[in-house]
Amino acid sequence: MRKRVAAVLGTLLMAFGIVIATASPAAAYEINYAVNATWNTDHAKDCTFDDYVFGAGDACFQPYGDYIWVLDGRTDGYEVALYWDDLDSARAGKCMDDLGADSAWTGCNKDFTEGHTIRWRFAWEWTNGWIISENYWETTA
Repeated sequence: MRKRVAAVLGTLLMAFGIVIATASPAAAYEINYAVNATWNTDHAKDCTFDDYVFGAGDACFQPYGDYIWVLDGRTDGYEVALYWDDLDSARAGKCMDDLGADSAWTGCNKDFTEGHTIRWRFAWEWTNGWIISENYWETTA
């Protein structure tokens, strides 16, 4: 009897181990740091812009090429970012500009699934942490 119980328990534990080993992990939150980029008026016509929020900066999502643009509007040493969520998948993240206001427009090159809706917001760092704009935008990648 003990051998049968041990065999059943062994089989169950092995099956449980296989399930754990093959289960997909939760999607990681993606953090990208913006790089210097060349902005021109062609980008503006393809972008959905957030408001220039309290002088802190601006952000734009360009669906053609899945490019995120971020502009730091203050020479205060704090960072700005665009927070995004792919509403059709488990992907989420942010594109952070830590290069400062002297860099003008900076960007993160992403690769979203075509047809997915990306919800995004502009945010800026301040003395007590991050302030995230109440405005959000939805753009189809």
